[in-house]
Amino acid sequence: MAMSEPLFDIVFRGDIVIGHQIGAVKQRLAQLFKADQARIDSLFSGAAVPLKRNLDQATAAKYQAVLTKAGAQVDMVPAGKIAARPVKQRPAAAPRRKVTLAERLEAQARAEAEAAKLATATKTRETEVQEAESGWTLAPVGADLLQPVEKKQVVEVEVDTSGLSLRPSGVDLLDASEKPEVMPVAGDFSDFDLAEPGAMLLAADEKLSLPEVEIVLPELDVAEPGADLLPVAAKRQVPKAAPDISKYELAPAGAVLGGRRQTSPPPPPDTSGLSLVD
Repeated sequence: MAMSEPLFDIVFRGDIVIGHQIGAVKQRLAQLFKADQARIDSLFSGAAVPLKRNLDQATAAKYQAVLTKAGAQVDMVPAGKIAARPVKQRPAAAPRRKVTLAERLEAQARAEAEAAKLATATKTRETEVQEAESGWTLAPVGADLLQPVEKKQVVEVEVDTSGLSLRPSGVDLLDASEKPEVMPVAGDFSDFDLAEPGAMLLAADEKLSLPEVEIVLPELDVAEPGADLLPVAAKRQVPKAAPDISKYELAPAGAVLGGRRQTSPPPPPDTSGLSLVD
């Protein structure tokens, strides 16, 4: 006997897809399920509510895709895993009274605050799930990344600065008694004079004479202009090539080597002795 096909339920917990506004999501769900606003609001209580039951896998996947596109974050779970939530009987509606503008504005502000709070809680829940799966967490801006037990205890050091003082900017940091005394040097430059630009600063008798060095290279010689610098034994012997030119011959002077010579057109006939008669 073949096993029956597994069935699934579409469960909604009040979460919306990131990027959607809760008011727009509620409006789309009301259009899809053709339900009133109170019934749609009851779906956003945070409890798991089966929206569709006992669906095959293909049909459940279609419902999940449509609801996700509408902005509702739903889960496809095995049928019967989530029990149906008992529906509370609504009390009989009291006679409606005329609502003032102030009450409407106050109700609208409360609804917007509740929607913002729910969106923040949804985003926080998704962040917590991602952090739990990855093993990493994201600290708030400006938070200390180290726990108190992880911080290195630094012992405060007291530095005695009683012997130090500050001086105004630009003032010499050394006192006169702290500066070393430098004795002035009185040099006698009466024997010195300035030479003209380009003049030789040394006299003839002050120059150091260097002996001439004679280099003897008996094994070297200067060759005559145009002479071969390599002896015959040092030259590389290149065998002479003897190509076979028996199949070639010299053409006469003026002969065409590339084919037939192009002849010039014949001159026009001489018609000077001809005339036309009327």
